[in-house]
Amino acid sequence: LCVFVETKVPATAGFQLPDDLVARCKPIVLDAAYRPRNTKLILQADAAGCKTFVGVQMLIEQGLAQFERWTGQTAPRDVIERNVYEYYDRSDPGKK
Repeated sequence: LCVFVETKVPATAGFQLPDDLVARCKPIVLDAAYRPRNTKLILQADAAGCKTFVGVQMLIEQGLAQFERWTGQTAPRDVIERNVYEYYDRSDPGKK
C-alpha cells in the first residue's frame, strides 16, 4: 500500500518515482527541496492527480509550530505565509 512519499533529495538530482507506481498508488507527495518550488517529482505527482506539498510549505508549517511552541500564542499564519512567499519569490535566483 502506497500512501505517502517524502523526499529530501536535492532537486538537482531530478528524482522521480516510477510512473506506473504514481499512477496506481496516487501517493501523497512531500518534496522537502525548497528550490525550485516545483521539482520533477512534484510535477510528476501533480500530473498524476496526487496531493502534493512543496518544501517551502513544510518550512512555513515548521515555523508556525515553532512560533506557537515558543510563545504559547497562535501564530499569525497569513502574515507569516505572505512574508515567506514574498521573500521566497523575491530571492529566487531564477528570476534575476
